[in-house]
Amino acid sequence: MATQTNVASASSATRPPQGRLAARMPAFTGLMTMPGVLQICLSNGLAQSFGQRMQAIAVGWLVLDMSGSEFWLGIINGVPAISIVVFSLVGGVIADRLEAGRVLVASRAALALAAAVIALLAMTGGVPLVYLLVYMLVAVGIAAIDMPVSRGLVLDLVGNGRLLSANAAQSAFRDIFNIVVPLAMALLIGTSGSGAAFFILAAGYAVATLLMLRTRPRADGAESARAAARRPVPSETRTHNLTGSRPHRHWVATARHRLSSAPMADVLDGFAYIRTDRAVRALVILGFLVPVAGIYFAMMPVYAREILSVGVGGLGALAASFSAGSLLGSLYLTARGGMNRRALKLTLVGGAFGAGMMIFALSDSFALSCIVSFLMGVSAGIWLNLLTALVQLAAVPEMRGRVMGVSTMAYQLIGLGWLVGGTLATLLGVKATVLAGGIVFAGASVALFAISEEMRRID
Repeated sequence: MATQTNVASASSATRPPQGRLAARMPAFTGLMTMPGVLQICLSNGLAQSFGQRMQAIAVGWLVLDMSGSEFWLGIINGVPAISIVVFSLVGGVIADRLEAGRVLVASRAALALAAAVIALLAMTGGVPLVYLLVYMLVAVGIAAIDMPVSRGLVLDLVGNGRLLSANAAQSAFRDIFNIVVPLAMALLIGTSGSGAAFFILAAGYAVATLLMLRTRPRADGAESARAAARRPVPSETRTHNLTGSRPHRHWVATARHRLSSAPMADVLDGFAYIRTDRAVRALVILGFLVPVAGIYFAMMPVYAREILSVGVGGLGALAASFSAGSLLGSLYLTARGGMNRRALKLTLVGGAFGAGMMIFALSDSFALSCIVSFLMGVSAGIWLNLLTALVQLAAVPEMRGRVMGVSTMAYQLIGLGWLVGGTLATLLGVKATVLAGGIVFAGASVALFAISEEMRRID
């Protein structure tokens, strides 16, 4: 026995580094070696990080540089929420109709072109504010289409069993970009101006496009489901990936009209399906808690300046703590590979995030606030990836794109938390606003699990 142990130890010691990594993180290494997975994770990480962080920094700075107006800053960053609502639904229909890889190549190439145009205008004489508003409406709209389509392609590539790990891997890459890229963007703006920042934005989208050209879905992925969606629908459909095989009589009547010649009819079919499938409905409703979480981000600068008195540096530390925690949560899910009793764990993690908001609301200690922010980031990294995977797996394949269109719309409306948080803070006070947000987040998470029998049956 001792000899065998020594041999095993010696073998482990002489194993190359990549072999030791594979032994310790088989789920991650197995995932990354699947054809196309590394490319789609990098491409999605770039496209979504650049869209969510770098674009906001570049546009915000350019608006203030040209106008010095907080009013225009709010208009140009707030009005595009209209695009999110409209184009997320369009993206869901596109995800069910068209080949995902081609859509993503087109969307990311269009984002690169739009950013390059603004960069040229900024460096050759300035950009009228109305042009920036149009740019944001277009860019946010394209990104809203891009997100549900990209989620569907990931499922095509990895299948149901590895979906949770794949979603978490995407988030890990995005978190890394979100930590590194804003610092680089700020340095670039300070040395070369906002026009150069838009060139970097365009380059990032271009790289994301090139990576998509090397990505191909599996032959047995959702493309076959989209093809099946065009065939006549049987009178009784049996599918439920999470809660067992029970007849879905309640949505077949509307499903006969899916993928019609009228996209609006397809959108309405998607809403009808969400309304009648109770498990899917509960999961989608949970996604609309993301704007409630946005209250925390809206109030973070106020805490840094007025409550904790730590200034801009402290604000950076709070934000970095959350991003680092989110990265750790995503890496945990990526390495773990799978998880049982997922709905229960989703509820527990959601409750933990809400509790974190409550503790943060009452904290007057900078050190404690950083620790809580980090733990909230861990919870958020697990919660969002787990919820996304459950929504994808709960929906029947023919409706998956439209369901993800509604679900990702909820995620992208996190900016509403800034509006709600600012309004409530003037009425209730800052601490009471964050405390109320935490109570709503935790309470709604537990309540939905308690009242939804279908959700409780999710393994």
